[in-house]
Amino acid sequence: MKNMKSFLNEKFFRLLVVIAAVCFVIQYCSQKSVILVIHSYNTDYSWVKDLNKGIDRVLEKQKSYIVVKYHYMDTKNHPKQEDIIKAGKITQEIISILKPSVIIAIDDDAQKYVGKHYVNHPDIKLVFAGVNSEIEDYGYKTANNVTGYLERIPIDAVVDFLTYAKSKITPHKKLRVVHVHDTSKTVILDNQRLKEFKQWGQVELLPSIEVKNFSEWKNAIKKTEQIADVILLSNYRKIFNDGTDKLVSPEKVMNWAFENSQNLILGLNGFVTEDGGALSIGASPFEQGEEVMEMALQLFNHKKTLKDLPIKETRQYIVSVHQERYAKSYIKKGIDLPKSYEALARAVGKYMIEKGR
Repeated sequence: MKNMKSFLNEKFFRLLVVIAAVCFVIQYCSQKSVILVIHSYNTDYSWVKDLNKGIDRVLEKQKSYIVVKYHYMDTKNHPKQEDIIKAGKITQEIISILKPSVIIAIDDDAQKYVGKHYVNHPDIKLVFAGVNSEIEDYGYKTANNVTGYLERIPIDAVVDFLTYAKSKITPHKKLRVVHVHDTSKTVILDNQRLKEFKQWGQVELLPSIEVKNFSEWKNAIKKTEQIADVILLSNYRKIFNDGTDKLVSPEKVMNWAFENSQNLILGLNGFVTEDGGALSIGASPFEQGEEVMEMALQLFNHKKTLKDLPIKETRQYIVSVHQERYAKSYIKKGIDLPKSYEALARAVGKYMIEKGR
């Protein structure tokens, strides 16, 4: 009986220790400042997952415990205007509860519906990532509490590959390329930057084709066979089923293009390959994640001020390859995958043998 009491007392003591430890952690977290990461989209989008990997790489090196919270607005899956506005208001409520000292706002919806409301906030520093728009759109240019990392298509790298492939695709002086895209604002801005780029060399950029629904998409893809040699695809995730407000899945959109076009397709975002394309060259989400978390930590730990952290622009790109589809399209035309491209793709887990792997 005595042994039983001793056993129970020991169990009770251990329980008290655990409860005390939990209470300490809760109190510690509640008193400690928070870094809040706000994603416009959700983790079903590879860009988001890879950007988070970049964030994690930086956090893994931290010796001290830092409270980092994540919130996903999920606007690609809920693209109606009223849903996006609601997602923005919910996010602002979360900010009022958590009272973060630093916010990392990722992609343009997070800026438009959340970030811009905290410009010049006295207690919050804002670091942005994945921004396709101009910073003036959100009031960031003159803000005293904002820095971040702009997302831009690596056009130089795209032109390098097209120049390498040109002789196998066309005997003409210029390789003709056309950008087919949806109506989202960020893609329209990407298209504008393609038009403003001057160093196309042996590549001729034709007027782009904008589509709203799946029928228009099919017609545009077939039309390119008459006017161009290569299709450039940046985004097609805002294409609707005909006569409805329901989106066509990106996999369905991409697979239709690959299976029904005689032209080669080159993606300008890494997810194009994951959706069913053969090859993509796009801005690195890993770089975006690493850079903005480094900035956030410098501000969080008061090691640097915003004056020391100027706004930056994409410097790295990733190559994404679907081996089987590359063979069916590019290699079929005699365009071997450069060894450096294969190495780049394998290094970041973007060399797929089968779809999604």
